[in-house]
Amino acid sequence: MYRKLVGVSVACALLAGIPGVAGAGEASPYNRIEIKIASAYDEESIVVKAARKFKEILEGKTQGAVKVSVLPGGSVGNSEAINEAVTAQAIQMAATDAMLIYMYAPEYFFCEAPYIMKDSDHYFRFWNSALGDKMRQRVLDKGKIQIFKPLYRGSRIFMSKKTPIRSPEDFKGLKLRIPVIDTWVTIFKQFGAEPVPIPLNDLYISLSTGVVSATEGPADQLWSFALYEVQEYLSITNHLPTMGLLTINQDFLGKQNEKTQEVIRGATQEAAEWGSDLSKKRENELIDRMVKEKKMKLVIPADKSVFAAKIRDKIDELFRTKWNVTTYEELSRL
Repeated sequence: MYRKLVGVSVACALLAGIPGVAGAGEASPYNRIEIKIASAYDEESIVVKAARKFKEILEGKTQGAVKVSVLPGGSVGNSEAINEAVTAQAIQMAATDAMLIYMYAPEYFFCEAPYIMKDSDHYFRFWNSALGDKMRQRVLDKGKIQIFKPLYRGSRIFMSKKTPIRSPEDFKGLKLRIPVIDTWVTIFKQFGAEPVPIPLNDLYISLSTGVVSATEGPADQLWSFALYEVQEYLSITNHLPTMGLLTINQDFLGKQNEKTQEVIRGATQEAAEWGSDLSKKRENELIDRMVKEKKMKLVIPADKSVFAAKIRDKIDELFRTKWNVTTYEELSRL
C-alpha cells in the first residue's frame, strides 16, 4: 500500500509539470485559453507573418498556457466578415486592414484614403494624436474591438495591364480595381477612372479575366497575391502609406486576468514593430523582384504632387461631408 501511494505521488508530481494536464493550470499566472486569429490575407502577407510572430511571442512568454491558431487566406471570409466575426466573438482576433475603421468609424477613414497622409511618419503622428484616440474609441464603442499598434504594410502603388500611370490623365477611362469603399470610388472618378470595387479575395481572377485592367496596393499585397502574373506595368505612385492591424474582441480580452491581458498587449506590440521593420526591409526588395524576376515594367511618375492637386477640391468636400471630425489643413499640421 505504501509503495502504491508513493507511486501515485510521484506520478502526480510529474504530471503537474506538463502543460495542459490537470494541476498545471494552478502553477501558471496566465489563463489557459486558445485564441483564433483570422486573416483575409495570404501566408506571404506581412499581416499574416505578424500574426505568426504574435503566436510565437505569446506562446513562448506564457509557456504554452495561451495557444494561438492562425487562420489565413480568407478561410473565415473576407476582411468585413472577419471583423464581424470578431465583434460577435465567433473568433477572438484578426490580422486585418483598415476596412475595420471604414466599418465602425467611417468619419475617420481619411487616414486610409489616397493622397492625404504624407508618409508613414505622418500616419503614426495621427495615430498617436487625440484624433487617433477618438477613432479607436469609436471602433471600440461600435464594434467591441480593440485595435493594437498598427504595422506598416508599405506605400501603395499601381499595377496595370496596358496603361502605365505617369500622370493623372492616365486614369481616364481606366477600369481600376479598388477596395469596396465609397470614398475611394469618389476620388478615382474625379481622376476620370472607371473604379470597380472588388473584394480582395476576388482580385486575381478579376484581373486575369479582364473585369478590371489595373489595381493598386502595397508591394507586399501585390506580391503575395501574385498579381505580377496578370499585369505588366508597376507604377511607383506612393499614394498612401497603408497599415495592417492586429485586433481583439474587447469582451474576450476583458475576461482574462491582468497578467494575461498584459502579455497579450505586449505580444501584439512586439509583433507589430517586428512586422513594420520587416515591411520596410522587404518593400524595395519586392519591387526589385517584380521588375527583375517577373519582368514587370517599372514606371516612376516625374511629379507626384500633380495627383493630389488634381483632386484637392474633392478631398476638401469629403472632409466637409464624410470626415467632418477634422479638416485637411488640421491633419496636415500633425
